[in-house]
Amino acid sequence: MAEAASLGIANGPPILHDAAQLVGLSYGAGAMAEAVAVDTADFSVFYRGAIDDRIGSNAVVTTQSYLSNALVNFLAGGVVSPTVTRPAGCGIPFSPRFTNLLYSTDIAPLLQTKCVRCHSPGTSHRGL
Repeated sequence: MAEAASLGIANGPPILHDAAQLVGLSYGAGAMAEAVAVDTADFSVFYRGAIDDRIGSNAVVTTQSYLSNALVNFLAGGVVSPTVTRPAGCGIPFSPRFTNLLYSTDIAPLLQTKCVRCHSPGTSHRGL
């Protein structure tokens, strides 16, 4: 992917380009810069919302690292709290042609073939 290469991360963890918006629709993404953290054991969402407590690109110091805390607690087997926060980004414009999709037939197979081999227990980086 050209954008990943331009950012110098093309050889990093796998990147899913969801041009058809299948994953975003399935997980109910609603705003730009909204993080959705998924447990690869059962594809349940264990955190969704803001990455941190900063709004916009201002230089205000972050006091709450919501996503980082959720990932650390989840990977350590602890309690993730909060599990939901409100992202501050603008809404995602979904294409109406993809509104009749089902998780079981459209999304799960995509995640299984593109994500699970690297983002599962026992892999070296577990998606980080």
